[in-house]
Amino acid sequence: MNHLESISLDRLTAAAVLQTRVDRKYILRADEAETVLAGLDAGTRTLEIDGQRAANYESVYFDTPELLSCRMAATGRRRRFKLRTRSYVDTAESYLEMKTRGARGTTVKDWLPYLADDRDALTRDGREYADAPLDGIGIPHPEDVYLVPTLGTDDGAVLRLPRTVIIETKSGSRI
Repeated sequence: MNHLESISLDRLTAAAVLQTRVDRKYILRADEAETVLAGLDAGTRTLEIDGQRAANYESVYFDTPELLSCRMAATGRRRRFKLRTRSYVDTAESYLEMKTRGARGTTVKDWLPYLADDRDALTRDGREYADAPLDGIGIPHPEDVYLVPTLGTDDGAVLRLPRTVIIETKSGSRI
C-alpha cells in the first residue's frame, strides 16, 4: 500500500463526487491482498491521517427498536437508510452520517459534524438532520420514527482473523 499516493481526510470528505458513490468491501487472505494492491491503477489513493494509513474509529448505529433499518437492508429494499456516528479516535473528530441508496445502486452519504461526547446519542440537531433523508426515502412522518442506538463498535473490541484483510473501496462509478 505504500506505493499508492495518499489523500487526507479533509480532502476526502471535501470530494463531493465520493459522497454519492459505490462502496465495496472485500475479505481476502493477506497474500491475495498484496497481489491486488500491487496491481492497482496508479491514480488510486489511500487515506492517510497524520502520516498513518490505518485509523482507529468507533461507530454507533441508530435504528428503531423494531430494527427497521436492518430489516430494510436485509430484504434488499432499494429505499433504505443507515444512520450512525463515526468518531475518529486519533483526531477526536466525530460525524453523524446518513447513508441512503441512490440511482443504480450507488450509496449517497451525507454527514454532519457531531460532538464526540454525543456520539452514542441522537441529539435534537441530529434528529432534525435525519428527518429530511428519511422523508426522502418515503418513511411516513419521519419525525415520529423512534431512533435509538442499537449497535456500536468500540476501541476495546477486536475481531481477530489471522492473515485476513478487509479492503473497502469507494468509487464515483460502478467500474
